[in-house]
Amino acid sequence: MRAAVAVLAPLIFLGAAELALRAAGYGCNTHFFLRSAGTGDYPSNPRFGWRFFGRELSQPPLPLILPARKPDNTFRIFVFGSSAAMGVPDPAFSFSRILEAMLNDRYPALRFDVINTGMVAINSHVILPIVRDCRGLGGDLFVVYMGNNEVVGPFGPGSVIRGYTPSVRTIRAMLFLQSTRLGQWLRNTLQALRGSRSKTPGEWGGMEMFLKNRVAADDPRLDVTAANFEANLREIIREAQRAKAGIVVATVLTNVKDLPPFASLHRAGLSESAKVQWEHAFTEGLALEKAGRPREAIAHYEAAAAIDDRYAALQFRMGRCFLAMNDGDQARRRLELARDLDALRFRADTRINRVIRETAGGRESDGVYLVDAERSAQGNDPRGVAGEELLYEHVHLTFEGNYAVAAALFREVSRHLPEKTRETAQGNIEPPSLERCAELTLFTPLLRHRGYCSMSSLTSKPPFDSEWNAGFLAKRDRGASLPAGTLEQTAELYRRALERRPDDLPTREILVDFLLGLGRNLEAAEHCRRLLERFPDWPNARVILAKALIEDGRDPEAQPHLRAVLKAMPNNGDARILMGVIEIRRNEPGRAAEEFQAAVALRPGDDMAQAGLGQALVLLKEPGKAEKHCALAVGKEPAKAEYRFLLGTALRDQGKLAQSLAAFTRATELDPRNPTYHYTLALNAYQLGQTNTAQSHYEAGFALAPRLAGEFPALTAAFGKPDR
Repeated sequence: MRAAVAVLAPLIFLGAAELALRAAGYGCNTHFFLRSAGTGDYPSNPRFGWRFFGRELSQPPLPLILPARKPDNTFRIFVFGSSAAMGVPDPAFSFSRILEAMLNDRYPALRFDVINTGMVAINSHVILPIVRDCRGLGGDLFVVYMGNNEVVGPFGPGSVIRGYTPSVRTIRAMLFLQSTRLGQWLRNTLQALRGSRSKTPGEWGGMEMFLKNRVAADDPRLDVTAANFEANLREIIREAQRAKAGIVVATVLTNVKDLPPFASLHRAGLSESAKVQWEHAFTEGLALEKAGRPREAIAHYEAAAAIDDRYAALQFRMGRCFLAMNDGDQARRRLELARDLDALRFRADTRINRVIRETAGGRESDGVYLVDAERSAQGNDPRGVAGEELLYEHVHLTFEGNYAVAAALFREVSRHLPEKTRETAQGNIEPPSLERCAELTLFTPLLRHRGYCSMSSLTSKPPFDSEWNAGFLAKRDRGASLPAGTLEQTAELYRRALERRPDDLPTREILVDFLLGLGRNLEAAEHCRRLLERFPDWPNARVILAKALIEDGRDPEAQPHLRAVLKAMPNNGDARILMGVIEIRRNEPGRAAEEFQAAVALRPGDDMAQAGLGQALVLLKEPGKAEKHCALAVGKEPAKAEYRFLLGTALRDQGKLAQSLAAFTRATELDPRNPTYHYTLALNAYQLGQTNTAQSHYEAGFALAPRLAGEFPALTAAFGKPDR
């Protein structure tokens, strides 16, 4: 009896504590899909990631709704993976969407639903629980495309999110504990006790957060990481088999041809004198390569490799030279080695893809099918290496890259469809063409440009190489010269598509973005409300709605939406910035400064947060502090006229008239149609005694907005009313 009491008493206590916390509404449900009490449908859970990343860093999954009952004659496919599978930068053109379009186009007798469960920054430790949550939801086939974040994702040796944990059993036990309310209370209590000592970032900051977390290629923790990946993959396969679903496991495609390694490390024990010799040989090789002499460059690179061949950038440069010499085999070997040596390990390496091939290959009798997407996609390049033709940067796929992966999956999926379905195929069972898939998914040149614009905010920051990024921005800017009216035409295309498929959320989200770009804010707000009707807990929709309302001058209507976001996610930087904008317009610079300071603390590199804080400080008569923040904003976005103007204002208010004149001049060059810029520049020049410049810009401002001249009495007194 004493033994029974000793065992049962703690269990009863813990059970009572769990029930009490649930009754009090503490914590959150940690399942990927939640069952709706009203309809019985299964919406995706925006708080799913809290268990793995914490409330502050978690990025929500895509907004999804599974009907309570799977429709008849429907073949349901679940796709699992991280941001590459999710479809960053635009999930509307992920390989999931393209695969769904391919299947529905080729096999119209059967409806295909492809459910994309991809999430940013997750790895196999997170994907396994997602697979378990999907096991009873009517999946006919599971597709797994994972491996990029095994080192930097939760519990990996390069993670900033959760500490490195080598034991996969310990990881699973921790995750189970944190699925309970008691476990969540314990974690929150420990975080509160740590307080300011915590090294966890305040908000998701992208790849910049990982800069100090370098992991050398010979680090023994990588062996553990690969073993844990294999254990999770085997368990994922078992979960698919328990669900009586087939499972397709794909190797992962990465950019080895065009993207330099993020971080290189010399081999351990290299002496200083050897480093000097190595650096000399490498520098000589680089100069010859840039001069278009790859064969001579190789000789110097090989001399450097004889001293230290573990430096990732060296192998990359050698690979590029072999490409220039049309030696595909040597190029591929060197470029893949450069990726494998990269100390910032954001890409699936050779070992991860080998685990995928060995774990999933040769198991068709078990319902396990291997798709070698890496080798299939490499076939698009005659030299057998993948690069910018398929990927934006290191892992995220362009439309062509997503098409290549979808086509490889389509061929495998088609082999395992019911025979009666295959007999109904429209034409052959080869995947539809790239052009046909662009038509089916509404992918246009404007959407291509939009993708590059979205990715440029990532690639413009470390760890991306500035020289490489200049080429990326050039590709982005080439798309800016689309014909006039392209935005209106594309918005109309999406509006008509939404009439045919009113429940298609990606189409509605893209249309909202276009409507905001066209200044049709009320229409955009209405579409946001439609999104919120289906996903009331979706923070992105509330932020977008608030932005649309603010753009239309309806700040009081926007505020409740922003407060709702900040109540659930106090560290949402977008909501903080928009609240700051509202406070500026309410002439409450003190409150605005508080909001923008919170945003800057979360996102030090955010230009809007820095500029907003600068503007608030100007209004608070603190121009010295304002100058610092305005200069940071200009440094991030030098082509934004409003940032230059703010910087000029902060400089002028300190009496730095010559410097402010330069800032105002640049603002006017960037936005010559803004009358305030002309008038302000004219006054600044007049105060410096530059009468001709002052009169010229005064006349330009008067031509644009004559009524505004009354706000500059010194100028009207000096120059009168110019002839119009």
